[in-house]
Amino acid sequence: MRSAGGSIGVPRLPIDLGFVTSVLDLLVAGAAELRAKRLVTPEMREDKISERLDSEMEMIHRGSDSDIVNWSMRPNRSAASGSGVIVEVDFSFHANLLPRDQRWYLAVEAKKLRGRGRSLASAYVEEGICRFVSGKYSLGHDHAIMMGYVVVAPIATAVERVRRSMDRTAEKTSQDVALGAVPEFCRHPYTYASTHQQHGAKGPFKLVHLFVEVC
Repeated sequence: MRSAGGSIGVPRLPIDLGFVTSVLDLLVAGAAELRAKRLVTPEMREDKISERLDSEMEMIHRGSDSDIVNWSMRPNRSAASGSGVIVEVDFSFHANLLPRDQRWYLAVEAKKLRGRGRSLASAYVEEGICRFVSGKYSLGHDHAIMMGYVVVAPIATAVERVRRSMDRTAEKTSQDVALGAVPEFCRHPYTYASTHQQHGAKGPFKLVHLFVEVC
């Protein structure tokens, strides 16, 4: 592992941008299948949506030449801070790396969002972004992904609600760079990123935000 910036904290664990892009592409393709097949309803629980997304991604990934070796859905992971608290990120994606390192994975946490009615944007921040910032998820990693399952259109309004919630909580989430478009990460038009200081880690990390319509 290489370290970056500062002398105190967990050294940085770099995750290749190409791998981040591969995971984003698979997530987008899986979400498109969910919507096309009408497999999701607005009332469906997040974990059930993730289970159906997992199945669609498996069918897409089967036989492909992707650099994604495998992924796990809601794996049990002890917080790296040594607190003993068990946390469950929604997905962790793995590549074929030598030497092998169990600390290396790209985490994806997914939350429901609405463009009308109750937005759920505060839960996206409090139960998603804050878990990455606190180090419960991806401690020391330089990239991670937040995924917004937009169950009620319009998606642009759902994104704007998240943006406003993030702006209001920028100090709490140790936000260095606000939500901004990152077309270099993914061709999907609702792909963004923000930069935060993660507690207990050296240097900032980039949180990629992928918003997809699933029904």
